[in-house]
Amino acid sequence: QHVGLKTTRLEALSGEQLVLSNSDLLSSRIRNFEKRTKRRISFNLSVTYQTPPEKLEKIPVILREIIEKQKQAQFDRAFLTRLGSHGIHFEAVYFMRAPDLSSFGTVNHSINMEIFERFGLEEIEFAYTTKTINVQP
Repeated sequence: QHVGLKTTRLEALSGEQLVLSNSDLLSSRIRNFEKRTKRRISFNLSVTYQTPPEKLEKIPVILREIIEKQKQAQFDRAFLTRLGSHGIHFEAVYFMRAPDLSSFGTVNHSINMEIFERFGLEEIEFAYTTKTINVQP
């Protein structure tokens, strides 16, 4: 908003005014998100150990298909990353051609909803942390 001799005034995303000393700004690393041309998004998901190998092979293909349906998204990669304590973990990465937060939110929502729907159709179950308690008389 305003750069003065000793301070700089900025408007925060939540609306309030931030007053920063210029010496703090000069000694800090500043990121200019306005100049960003794309946004990199990575996400992880886990499926159960009961998932058959042929369905595990399909997961990266399904993720690619879902992401490529979005005009503003550019698929980068999807693969099995590790065998975890509560499930088999996958990571997917894509880039948003429009870097603004609103576009990201819309596309991210669509991708997540379609993953949920497709996994349901394919009978692929998401993994989550569970705890078994055995009660003995």
